[in-house]
Amino acid sequence: MGLTILFGVLGSALAAAIPSTVASSGTAAVVRVSEIEPFTVSGRHFRPGEQVKIVVQAKGRFEAQQAAGPDGSFTAVIPEVKFDECKGYVVKAEGSLGSRAAFKRQAAECGVPLAGWRAQRENRWSR
Repeated sequence: MGLTILFGVLGSALAAAIPSTVASSGTAAVVRVSEIEPFTVSGRHFRPGEQVKIVVQAKGRFEAQQAAGPDGSFTAVIPEVKFDECKGYVVKAEGSLGSRAAFKRQAAECGVPLAGWRAQRENRWSR
């Protein structure tokens, strides 16, 4: 029984020492891109008043800071962000009180340019 209590105490101490990504509401923080022109990032379920650092990795690295409101949400406009649909982008948001969230936009299917595709098609059919 003494061993069980020891493991319970150690487990509780370890859980308290590791910052949680779940806000006080019990829901994990979420970040998304709500507009692309201008590039706008929205977050929810961060801790109220938490300072959030937003990093966008696209055609370069872009950063912004925004405080979460009383409901744990924020919106940050980062107009200098430029990205290539063929390569996608990543948005990470990290709060000063431990909340974290990320969003990854997968690269679009970008193939052979239309002129090149037509040339390939004509060569194939002319044989």
